[in-house]
Amino acid sequence: MPDSDSTALLPYQVRWISDHAPGKVWEKSRRIGATWGESADASLDASASNGRDWWYIGYNQEMALEFIEAAAGWTGVSARRPPPSSRPS
Repeated sequence: MPDSDSTALLPYQVRWISDHAPGKVWEKSRRIGATWGESADASLDASASNGRDWWYIGYNQEMALEFIEAAAGWTGVSARRPPPSSRPS
């Protein structure tokens, strides 16, 4: 990971992103920055590979929305923006 990207991440998040295993499991507590780090990994990988799909599994919808919003932040896209088909003309 380039040094310029790692300034927004803590050292353990950088190590997590540097692990390119096909599957990773993280047993964690709440609010340690796992979503922030994993969403950075997903966004950076997807942007480097023409939009590769990423799967995020959480135990409720709130967690999924938090991940989507964090990933959108990494890509500079608003997660709250309605899709083109639902926007007013």
